[in-house]
Amino acid sequence: MNALAFRNVLFGFLVLTVLNASFLYVSAGSGKSIEEEPSWVVVVMLLSFLFISILVEHGMEHIHHKLSERHSEGLLSVHHKIKDELMLMGFISLILVALEDRLLSICIPMNAVIGVPCWHDESHPGLNFTRAHGRRFLLAAEKRDELCDEGYTKLLDLRAIHHIHILIFCIAVMHILYSCVLIVLSQAKMAMWTGWETWGDDPKETLDLLQKPPQHVGWVRSFCEQFYNSLDPIGFLTMKRYFVIRAKKKAGFQFGAYVTEMLEHDFTDFVGISWWMWFILILQVVSEGYDLGRLSVFASMSVVFSVYTSTRCRMLLVHLSDGVYTEYTKGLKDEKVTHEILNSLQHTDLHADRERLDDLEPGDVCPCGCSFLGYDVFKTMIRFVMFQNSSSLSQAAFYWWQIGTDACYFNNRNSAILIFQIVLNLSMLLHNSLVTVPLYCVVTVVADHEKKSKSKGRKISLKHNKSYVGRPSSKVNPSQGDSNNLTAKHVMRISEVFQRFDSDGDQRINAPELKELWGKLAKEYSADKANKTKIGEPTREEANFILKALDDDKTGFIEKGEFVEWISSGMTMTEAERKAYSESGSLQKKLGDLLTLMIYAISKQ
Repeated sequence: MNALAFRNVLFGFLVLTVLNASFLYVSAGSGKSIEEEPSWVVVVMLLSFLFISILVEHGMEHIHHKLSERHSEGLLSVHHKIKDELMLMGFISLILVALEDRLLSICIPMNAVIGVPCWHDESHPGLNFTRAHGRRFLLAAEKRDELCDEGYTKLLDLRAIHHIHILIFCIAVMHILYSCVLIVLSQAKMAMWTGWETWGDDPKETLDLLQKPPQHVGWVRSFCEQFYNSLDPIGFLTMKRYFVIRAKKKAGFQFGAYVTEMLEHDFTDFVGISWWMWFILILQVVSEGYDLGRLSVFASMSVVFSVYTSTRCRMLLVHLSDGVYTEYTKGLKDEKVTHEILNSLQHTDLHADRERLDDLEPGDVCPCGCSFLGYDVFKTMIRFVMFQNSSSLSQAAFYWWQIGTDACYFNNRNSAILIFQIVLNLSMLLHNSLVTVPLYCVVTVVADHEKKSKSKGRKISLKHNKSYVGRPSSKVNPSQGDSNNLTAKHVMRISEVFQRFDSDGDQRINAPELKELWGKLAKEYSADKANKTKIGEPTREEANFILKALDDDKTGFIEKGEFVEWISSGMTMTEAERKAYSESGSLQKKLGDLLTLMIYAISKQ
């Protein structure tokens, strides 16, 4: 049996243990034994648990297989963490089951019964209270514990042990659900940000939507703006520029793909449960025993940690973004983002910029100058928020499920406090997922790149040889080859095609002319049975956008020289190179279609 098979068998066994401990409960010393029950009932119960165990095991293996196919190493690590977490909870339940008889036989003095949550619930019907020496003591129940001497009571009741089983189960399930929601939302947010890497490829991505980075952003402004503008396109592009130069990456480096996979690796740390998290749970339980839970101390700490992390991360990113933008706009008087500025951030030669950003450094985690604090402090804060939120929600779900709305947990809080705590925990889930975690990931990538590149856990996809190089972000020119290699005959045919576009003979093409002839050529191309693919006519908006992309001198027209140079450049490419170019972005896809139509028209002359 190999290690994976042993792990799966152990996982299935522990799932059975958790299910058995969580859903089966009988009173000690009462009812019939297993020997007095019909054998078919026992068989049905065993088969039910076995079926559920196999279902969970195969479900986890199916997820593992899908992630392996996608080569998502970060999410595979998350998958293993979740499995380990379930196995840990299973072991704890197994220990409780093994020690159950021993725990039930332990007696403690009555004066050791302190910190009982229901002491603070005057309406609780199951306990009688008295006051002595200024504090409450639990009176002996009407029927004294038979196993304990007078003045003593049992350490735990069987029902309490059963509730501990279920509480552990609830904490594990809620933490996993919380983590899964955070992963999905964070990836969605990061996908939106990484889409800005090729800003300008989509006709809707216009310059008027880009804003110059603010200068000297303080705490109040960063705090407010994180809720509606945590990171903008210029911010992402400047972060890419800073990272590529400082980390000495090659031109064409796919920063978005790199950041996305780094985020997946961060999920591995976020999902796991560390030893100090158990102390947080212990403090939460103790606070309930002394009626401090209603003060929302831990919920308030999670708010402070989440908001501090996101605010400080945004301040660091704005500082870097402003520094990069200022460096690349020296000598320019434009207050707005222009094509020249956008092009310098996306396509300027990297080798000439190696020393431009040497003096630009990110700030510290703490503004007081505590440089010894690394960015892992942010990670610890995020993990605290995740565990505190999930454990609070799991406790509320546990008391509602097992005891009901009459539980002391609910009676010790009024409705307003209870609703406030639940809403706060859910709000922190959204804030953590959509703001804090994505900002943290970008900060640690660009500001801590040297440490990340050397860190053992941050070697990205060496197994699958991902280079993150090759996507020509917003590159209009389809080839860097020498268009002079074309013969005079080819250049003349390109000029003849240009004349077909230039209906008014003014030696330049406007958007309506481009759209009209494109439509005619597309119909001819699609009607030709030799062509397996179909090309559609561009919309008016797409025609205007393509014209702007090819209009190098910004006259509002495609001049004959610009047209001939662009087509000539494309004709020097091989078919495979043209295909790769067309797949590099939405703008390139349209330009690739235009290039295909031009080559088709020339071949028919």
